[in-house]
Amino acid sequence: MKNDNDDALLAKRQARSRTLTDNDFAALQLAIDHAGRSDRAKRNPKLHWSEDFGWLEAGLSAAYSCQWDALQLKIDEITPCFIVDPDEALAIPLTRHNHGEHQAAQLVKQMLALGVSRYHPDPVAAIADASKARR
Repeated sequence: MKNDNDDALLAKRQARSRTLTDNDFAALQLAIDHAGRSDRAKRNPKLHWSEDFGWLEAGLSAAYSCQWDALQLKIDEITPCFIVDPDEALAIPLTRHNHGEHQAAQLVKQMLALGVSRYHPDPVAAIADASKARR
């Protein structure tokens, strides 16, 4: 059964898709490709991101999954791809309840400053590569 939250989530996703850059599209495709080769996909051969969802949903799901694994996140932490506005997230006073959001927002700021998409499947590796390229 559809509810108001479904409509709000759909509206957010549609707005996000209108603001994606070419770099974001490339990172989402990289995440889809990477997720398809992951151990999780090998354990579940029926998992094929772009057949189960539309391309954008597949990319967002793959980015989330890859980032979660690459960053070895804990249950109270979130992936950088979930941070829409890092400055807004960092403006909220730090508490023990939003520490994970602050960490993700700081990572997004680093990524964006180096020209790395917030959807890159391996944020730390992408930051390292972009930093080396700038030297």
